[in-house]
Amino acid sequence: MRNDGWIFLALAALLVWLPLPWGSRPVAAMALFGAVVAALTTARLALAASGRLPLPALPGAARLALALWLGWVAWIGMQMVPLPAALLSVLSPRAAEAHAAVDALAPGAALHTTSLMPGATFEHWLLSLALLCAFWLVLAVCAQQRRRQRWLLLVLLLSGL
Repeated sequence: MRNDGWIFLALAALLVWLPLPWGSRPVAAMALFGAVVAALTTARLALAASGRLPLPALPGAARLALALWLGWVAWIGMQMVPLPAALLSVLSPRAAEAHAAVDALAPGAALHTTSLMPGATFEHWLLSLALLCAFWLVLAVCAQQRRRQRWLLLVLLLSGL
């Protein structure tokens, strides 16, 4: 087993567990998923930074998918950036109206973002970031080893059943 074998096992366990709580407590499941994936990604990057295990060479299609996903995460993140009210009214008049209504009820409470629901946007940004980390993690620990790819497929099949 390579130095990241425990990361692969933890990722496999996470993938088996992941569908179970979505029917009962999806917010808690999303938070736990994000925390575990962030910890595993940090551990894998720490192994690479220490020189014990290099970063894998990813196929071109995987690099393209990662770049598109990073673009998606950046797009969601830009929707949460507070803007001056005048600029917001030009970029998104509907959002400016909604935030003006919030300001009328509670002065200073509106964030003036292009998102109508900044809290929900933040939750989806975190989930998108966690899914991006999970995708990279699968590539990092499975891309170069056929045996791990087979185990991952078996884990996904069993988890689906």
